[in-house]
Amino acid sequence: MTSASGSTDNQHTGVVHGAMVQAGRIDGGVHLHQPAAPDRVVPQQLPGVTWHFTGRTGELAEVTGAMDAGVVVLTSSEPVGGLGTTSLAVRWATEVAERFPDGALYVHLRGSDPYAGPAIGPEQVVRGFLDAFGVPVPADLDAQFATYRSVVAGRRMLLLLDDARDAAQVRPLLPGSGHCLVVVTSRRPLPDLVALAGA
Repeated sequence: MTSASGSTDNQHTGVVHGAMVQAGRIDGGVHLHQPAAPDRVVPQQLPGVTWHFTGRTGELAEVTGAMDAGVVVLTSSEPVGGLGTTSLAVRWATEVAERFPDGALYVHLRGSDPYAGPAIGPEQVVRGFLDAFGVPVPADLDAQFATYRSVVAGRRMLLLLDDARDAAQVRPLLPGSGHCLVVVTSRRPLPDLVALAGA
């Protein structure tokens, strides 16, 4: 506001709601824009499909038919590696990835592969998943799992938990939301997980 003496002061009349611009003179309209929200991170962590994977159409269809369960457990008929359970899961996940617009998370839990190193605990996995979303990782472990569940809540995501040792390794990683599909591979049956999650 300019006074009769030509000086400028900062007085205004009326009630101000929101931002206010102080200017000596404005010709035309004033448009205020909120800063753009950061892009929502959509992780895509599925590994590549192995080139030698062929056939298995019956098994692929069976997994598709089990999607409504929310948790699908794939186990091999023998407790040895090399039977293609992981390849089947990755191939299937890649084919249906477009049904999950909020992304896909993958982790090799190393539950039974002696050449991959020691098994990975859920406390390590949850930190990696939070990093994938680009969110701060709380120091407290319980808070990490709570943050993870909050981040995936309402998202339609695919989680591939590969080579699980037992249900205890997987249980804390199950989202609280019914919008996600979790696929677990293991070299041994996981009856406790099936009973818990209705897999």
